[in-house]
Amino acid sequence: MITQKQLSEQRRRVDQQIEQYLSQLDKADEQDTGVELNSQRVQEALRRLKAEVIELDAIKAAMDEAGSRQHCTTEPDAKLMRSGRGGMVVGYNVQSAVDTDSGVIVHHDVNCDGADNRQLQPMAEAAKDVLEHNHLDVVADAGYSKGEQLAACEAQGITATVPSNRSLNQRDGYFHRTDFTYHAEQDCYVCPAGEILRYKTRCNSNKAWLYTRSGCSDCGLKPQCTRAENRWLSRHYNEEAFDRSEHRLRENPELMKQRMVVERPFAILKHVLGIRRFLCWGLSACTAEMGIGILSSNIGRMINRVGTRKLLAALG
Repeated sequence: MITQKQLSEQRRRVDQQIEQYLSQLDKADEQDTGVELNSQRVQEALRRLKAEVIELDAIKAAMDEAGSRQHCTTEPDAKLMRSGRGGMVVGYNVQSAVDTDSGVIVHHDVNCDGADNRQLQPMAEAAKDVLEHNHLDVVADAGYSKGEQLAACEAQGITATVPSNRSLNQRDGYFHRTDFTYHAEQDCYVCPAGEILRYKTRCNSNKAWLYTRSGCSDCGLKPQCTRAENRWLSRHYNEEAFDRSEHRLRENPELMKQRMVVERPFAILKHVLGIRRFLCWGLSACTAEMGIGILSSNIGRMINRVGTRKLLAALG
């Protein structure tokens, strides 16, 4: 695996080596140094370096075409991503949607996206289509927390409950943002001192509206609020979706136990069926390999639940 930064550095080193060899040849031609250069060996070294340049340029072209910042020569479809065991691995992101009642995997996907927080909506919508339901309740872990994904699920009739994974950037001993009350009609926050923080600007990189007020320096509660001149609060573009998800968790903490149902099929795939690493190369082949494993897991699960005869009768 090579990243764009590593590629640039490697190309720079190769160019330097080529320049050094060419400079040595030029000096040997211009000056009688009394030192004989092995021209054949130098030319061979230059050929190897120029071949490496061609290879590096081909890798860069492949990265540019794919719009990627990394490339694996032996498995071009794979990406460098964080592993659940810690550290980074070159591989694929396997997603699954599991029915909480039966434990059957109703939908799966293999992709090159290393971020789970972009998988909630596509996986939930695909599961909803497979089950042919007008509404679907989904539970996922904090790795899937993303406001746009939660809002998009709600628009498709999917109620997604996900623990918030947002950085609070909160100092100990200071008022938390939950100590401020938001008023939707006036689009403002009221602080613990009763003062109003109004909308000031936005931060598109964090997808948030920013609220503040002047005069915090005269407030008696300032030592409990902020070290800055004024207190600022951020409100995500999809704050309401976050709030509804967090409210469901507060009302029913047991919901997160349902999420554990997704771990059992993966344990069967890894420890019973022995599917720990992909044997195939390429995204399409690995997707097919995963599909065969999941089909085997689902068949075993249904046999345990209803028995072989009932399963064959239902299939027949």
